[in-house]
Amino acid sequence: LGGQYKHKDELWGSPIDLSARAVGFLTQVDRDLVFNPALGRLTGAGGTTRKGFVSSLRLRGRHFDELASATFARATFDDDGSLVPYVPEWVVRSDTSVFGHLPYVPWPLEHPIDGRLGLSAEFLGRRALPLGQFASPTLTLDMNASVRWAWVEVGLRVDNLTDHRYIGSVIVNESNGRYYEPSPGRTALYLLSVALR
Repeated sequence: LGGQYKHKDELWGSPIDLSARAVGFLTQVDRDLVFNPALGRLTGAGGTTRKGFVSSLRLRGRHFDELASATFARATFDDDGSLVPYVPEWVVRSDTSVFGHLPYVPWPLEHPIDGRLGLSAEFLGRRALPLGQFASPTLTLDMNASVRWAWVEVGLRVDNLTDHRYIGSVIVNESNGRYYEPSPGRTALYLLSVALR
């Protein structure tokens, strides 16, 4: 079950394009595959039921692009109603970018200088773990920026901008021992691109 909406208009004299969609889902399988931390791989499990929705919103203009999405999923085992491990209840994400010609270039150029700046935010809700445990929700920010002139582009991408420390994964063995794997810290990637013609 779902729906979709589209609309075109003007904002401050510039055209904008708005689109939105939402889809609800309900799935049931007799036998599912679930990660087994004791074996370190997927193993067969009983029947599971997943219900929730997926929604997204996109707003585009001459110099900006915004894409937001939200997903809710409740996954349970059919035999006892317990939550399926490692499935987050909520995943919410926003990707925002602005772009265009850079103004106030102090010298004349044959080609304009184009710039792009982007910011991404992702919220990951709590995740069920084996033995009735839960992983805490997390919020991470990523950033990217680039400048292009003619056939040369330089850029910078930074993942986990705030260097937020959180648990990437938790492994629980049969004796209830817990092994925590940290998520990647702040990571910077530099870009140099040359288009050969």
